[in-house]
Parts: sequence; C-alpha cells; structure tokens
Amino acid sequence: MNSKIVMLKPSNQQVEDYINAIASISAYAYGLETTDLPALTISPDWYADYAQKLVLAKSHCQYWNYGIMPVLTEFPNSIVNLNTLIQEDIINLNQNLEQLLENPDDTNCIKAVSDTLARIKREMLPVNNVMSNLNVGTHEFTEQLTADTQTLDTISTDAYDSAVGDKDLIKKLTDSVENLQRIIYDKRQLVKLKKGLQLDFLITISAIKVVVGIVSENPKLVVKAVLTGIKKGYDIIVAEGADVKEEQDEIKLIQAEMDEVDKTIATLKSISKSFSELEQENQQAQLSLGWIRSFWQAYFEETNQIMDDIQNTLDDINHKNIDDAIKQIKDLSDKWNDFEEFASVLAGVSYQINPDIVHIDSDLNSK
Repeated sequence: MNSKIVMLKPSNQQVEDYINAIASISAYAYGLETTDLPALTISPDWYADYAQKLVLAKSHCQYWNYGIMPVLTEFPNSIVNLNTLIQEDIINLNQNLEQLLENPDDTNCIKAVSDTLARIKREMLPVNNVMSNLNVGTHEFTEQLTADTQTLDTISTDAYDSAVGDKDLIKKLTDSVENLQRIIYDKRQLVKLKKGLQLDFLITISAIKVVVGIVSENPKLVVKAVLTGIKKGYDIIVAEGADVKEEQDEIKLIQAEMDEVDKTIATLKSISKSFSELEQENQQAQLSLGWIRSFWQAYFEETNQIMDDIQNTLDDINHKNIDDAIKQIKDLSDKWNDFEEFASVLAGVSYQINPDIVHIDSDLNSK
C-alpha cells in the first residue's frame, strides 16, 4: 500500500486571492445587474439591440450572484461537516483494524472495515458532486461573460462610430466616468491575513451610482461603480464623497454640453467597459478557483485510493499489511484535519450585498 495524501497547505496569499477574487467578481456582477438604460425620446437602431443584449448579460451576472456565489460560500462548510463524518469513520476503522491484528480471521471485523471504507466513499460523493457542478457553472459563466463582453463592446463601438454629435465629448465623458469608477474601485478594502489563518470576515459589496447625465429630465442616465469593504466598507466612500468632487464636477460640465443620444452612447461605452473589467477579474479569479479545485481533487482521489488499498489488504490479511493500513489511517486523519482547518478559514468569510445603491453625488441626484 503506497498511497499517501500529499500535504497541500495553501499560502496566506492564495487564501487572500481566493477571498478577494470572489468579492470582486460579485461586486462587478452586482453593479452591472443593477444597471438600467432609460428610454430615449429618439431611439437609434443600436439602442434596442444593446438594451436586449444587456438584459441577457445581466441575467448572467445574476447567475453568478445567486447561482454560483451561494454554492462557493457554502462549499467550505461542506468540507468541515464532511471531516466530522470521516473522523468518526476513522475511529471505527482503526478499532476494527486493531482487532484484526489480534484475530485476522474475525469475519465481523473484516465486514465492518469493508462497510466503513464504502461509507467514506459515499460520504465524499455529494461534496464531489457540488465541486463538479461548480466547475461546470464557473466554466459556463466564463463563456457567457466573454460572449457578453464582445457583443456589448461591438454594439457600443458601432454606436460611437455612427454618432453624428461630438465624438470628442463622448470620449471625454466616457474617460471621466471611467476615471471616477477607478477612484472608487481603488478605495476597495481587501482581506489581508496576518500571522497564521484568520477567521470571521464580513465583506460588504456595494454598487455606487455614477450619474452620467439627465435624459429628458427624468429618469437619470447612470452607470455603476463597485466597492468591497470589510464590515461596512461602503460607509467609507459615502463619508469621503468630497474626495471625488472634482471628478463629479467634470462629469457635470461635460454632460451639460451633450444631447441625450451622445450621453447614451457614453453610457453604453462605460457599461461595456465595466463588463470588460468583470471579464478580467473573472480570469484572475479562475486561477484562484483552480487551485482550490485541485486541492479538493487531490483529497478526493487519494482518499478513494487509500480506501481501495485497505480494501485490498482484506484479501491478504497479515500483520504487516494491517499495520501499514493503520498508519495510513492515522495519516488520513491528520490530513483531513488540516483540510478542515483551511476550509474553516473560508467558511468564516461572509459576503453581504448592500441592497441600497450608494449615492455619492447629492448635487447631481437632486437635479
């Protein structure tokens, strides 16, 4: 019997990257999910096409936040609960293997060992199915996001190319909005683990309202910036709203010179840019998700292999084989406890979406 679980111990950086990647994707997805286009008094051909494609893209953002995200956050708890069952099974295994050292012909013990090995395999299956579904879900989300980004960018670029107004003003407004979004994004708070593994983080996810212009007096044309924080991080941006006053004033001055169609084109470009940034965040996040998938896969496959190895010893029971099996069981117990310690860190992280859209520009919002 040569199977032995390889010690996989994630670094603090890997854990931080994983936690922050999930928060970042969720923030972008929530900001885009809550983005709407107002009706235009004049509706160019590209507007209806973009609006239709945006509805589909927003549904994919909802799929992340309400389909994938809850499973990702619950998965670590599944590991913790699974280890409780496995440790109980290991105690039973060890007891029966010890008895087989004294009496290799004890058929009741042989059956008990065999039943416990099979039970451990069964207990791991639901968790493995969850991980398999996560793999499928995150892959689908990545493909959908790539397609959405390309589609929306193409339509917004065509709209810009066909603009009869001042393209320089459209670009200037788009650049100003993106600059303000970046300033807000840079205020985000990231999880930083200090010495050892740390528990209990509450990550808040907020959508920040950035007014681009006023279309036909009402409703307002807006795009969203996003923010993540520890505890109530969104309070920071509200308290520090004066920090972005210069950028807000610039946006106000530019949009005052533009008609509603050109403002809409600028909004489309900004929304498309946000989808592009979400795609980039997702690419980075998939790396972090990849190592936790590998982490689980190693435990799942090698634990199954150890179960098979011990099962095989029951066909050739001797002192050495049983003694080796007992040592493997001890190693298995230690490694699963290590796995639970890691999973407990992730289980201690909560992600909370702020249901209210945060307004940082009371002057514009009052118009």
